[in-house]
Amino acid sequence: MHQVLVDNGSSADILYYPAFQQMGIGRKRLVPKNAPLIGFGGARVYPFSAVTLTVTVGDYPQQITKDMAFLMVDCSSAYNAILGQLALKSWKAVTSIYHLMIKFHTEYGRVFASEQDKAIAKEVQKLQEADFIREVYCPDWLANVVMVKKVNGKWRMCVDFTDLNRACPKDSYPLSHIDTLVDSTARHELLSFMDAFSGYNQIKLDEAD
Repeated sequence: MHQVLVDNGSSADILYYPAFQQMGIGRKRLVPKNAPLIGFGGARVYPFSAVTLTVTVGDYPQQITKDMAFLMVDCSSAYNAILGQLALKSWKAVTSIYHLMIKFHTEYGRVFASEQDKAIAKEVQKLQEADFIREVYCPDWLANVVMVKKVNGKWRMCVDFTDLNRACPKDSYPLSHIDTLVDSTARHELLSFMDAFSGYNQIKLDEAD
């Protein structure tokens, strides 16, 4: 369906009767309604019925399917339907007026553009070949990757551990400040400049070393 208005200020999801007629759906599915809809200027419009329809939004795989209840209004409009707060809440959607777009979660997780997908596949293959990562099956603790564009135009793949960090217990005894660590190297023969402060990399060493 085209000509659909997404209205963050609308408290109801509305379907205009001419659009319903074009769908070829029988009137037996209509449920009588008589509560008025009050517009911004105080004008009252009385929907004559309500109908529940299965709605699919987006293109595969960036899509969701939900059963939605629409109030039916028989009057002229530039739109076929209005999606209001109820629809956006059920989709867990976020709207952007500036970009004229809607963002919502899908059962397939986050979907990236073609250029980003290629960069992700290349980076994952490189990490697998280096035995730095391996495939696991634990969907409860999956973390999405975040693609950040570098100054040179290439992509940097990061991992969003926000949910994992929120679920983990807090460390009451965090690592010392870097100046304390440097001071502790006094009177030692060797000083390694390997950055292991954040513990991002685990490097295997030979037992002889």
